[in-house]
Amino acid sequence: MSENKYFEQFGQPFPVSDVSWRLQFVSKEKLQGIAVPYLDARAVADRLDAVVGQNNWKDEYTPWHNCNVEGKQKSSQLCTLYIYDDDKKEWIGKTDGAEDTDIEPVKGGISDAFKRAAVRWNIGRYLYDFNSEWVTVFQKKSGYDITDDEKRRLNGVYEATVKRLFGKEAP
Repeated sequence: MSENKYFEQFGQPFPVSDVSWRLQFVSKEKLQGIAVPYLDARAVADRLDAVVGQNNWKDEYTPWHNCNVEGKQKSSQLCTLYIYDDDKKEWIGKTDGAEDTDIEPVKGGISDAFKRAAVRWNIGRYLYDFNSEWVTVFQKKSGYDITDDEKRRLNGVYEATVKRLFGKEAP
C-alpha cells in the first residue's frame, strides 16, 4: 500500500444523513448548548467497507486502564483498526482509545475508541475543522436535546462547511 493509498478516499465528506450533532456543553440557563458534529460507528464501518472491502479491515480491542476515580470505577479500551496492505502482504494498524461512556458504558466506549482509531486513517477527520455551534435545547427525561429547527439549521451548517472545506457539495 502506498503511503497515502486510501487517505483521500477515507477523507471524503459523508452525506449529511450520516452526520449527527451532539451537545458538548449546556448553558447554566439550560436554554442553549454547544453542538459538534459526529459520525456513528456504522457510517465509519460503511466507509471502510466501501474503500477497502469487508475482508480487508478489522478492529481489535484491548483494555487500556481500569481505575477508581472519586468512588466510581472507570475503564477504557484501545481500538486498533487494521487495514490489509496487498503490497506488503501484512496488516497495518492505527490505535486510539476512549473511556466508557455514561450511557451503555462499555458499548459506548468501544464505539468511541473505534471512531477515534478511524480518524487516524483520515475517516471523518475533517469534522474537527468545524466550528462548534450554539443551539437552542430542550430538557428531556435524562438531559437535553437539540430542537428540530436547530437540527435542520445544523444540516445547512454541515453542507456549507463541507463546501468551504472541499470546494464541493456533500454527497
